[in-house]
Amino acid sequence: MRDDVPIAFRCGKCGAQLKATARHAGKTLPCPKCATDVMVPSPTALGLEPGIPEAPQTAPPPIPGFPLAGPPPVPQNGLGASPPTTEVRQGPVCGETPPSRANAALIALTVTSLAVAVAALAVIVVLVVRGTGGGRGEEPGLTIRQFTGEAAKEEVLAVQRRANIDAAKTQIGAFRGALEHYAIDCRSFPSTEQGLYALVECPPDLPETVAWKGPYLTGAIPKDPWGNDYHYEYTAGTHQDPRIWSNGPDRMPNTEDDIGNWQE
Repeated sequence: MRDDVPIAFRCGKCGAQLKATARHAGKTLPCPKCATDVMVPSPTALGLEPGIPEAPQTAPPPIPGFPLAGPPPVPQNGLGASPPTTEVRQGPVCGETPPSRANAALIALTVTSLAVAVAALAVIVVLVVRGTGGGRGEEPGLTIRQFTGEAAKEEVLAVQRRANIDAAKTQIGAFRGALEHYAIDCRSFPSTEQGLYALVECPPDLPETVAWKGPYLTGAIPKDPWGNDYHYEYTAGTHQDPRIWSNGPDRMPNTEDDIGNWQE
């Protein structure tokens, strides 16, 4: 069983959904919400680890008239076949980038960007078709001059605004997932002062007894779609989730278009 296989379980006190990896199996970790120590169940108890080993796979027989791709295996156990080997995987050490936990967010942001381009192209096609009467002798709804005017700009800006809001929500969700992994390793969420940067760099004020195993995000902390920083706030001991938000399209704090994880 690989030590990076995810294990999902619940806190026995508050019922919060918790996540850990197979390397934490059998260890006691604190619940980020109620601070109760919870034993991480083993993969075998959850039915994630097979009861019997898989039989080694053998190569298909060679096709007559074609050479083998490589030399045949050399018998090493006296039975005419080499014993199966087991690949040993080690977890990441401090300073080493682990398997990306933000790949899903990066893919979602890429898809969102493509959706913006496709939607903008669709708006252009619709406006051009309206401006030419659709090629069916209809009265034109918009002229080419109107198409290049304010009406077309407003349509494209509306599509871009919706795409930017979706991209901000996706990135905030990626931050939330990385923070959960941080809380499992460090027994708490980062403080407000440590902020989101604790996901990519070990905080200098972190106690030596805490095992920071990041970075928990790939690359630097990104800006929001409007070029501003994301905001983070968490007070230890409150048993509440941290708050993550963007000031939104108007770039002003505490307005109706702010985008935060409490709105999900």
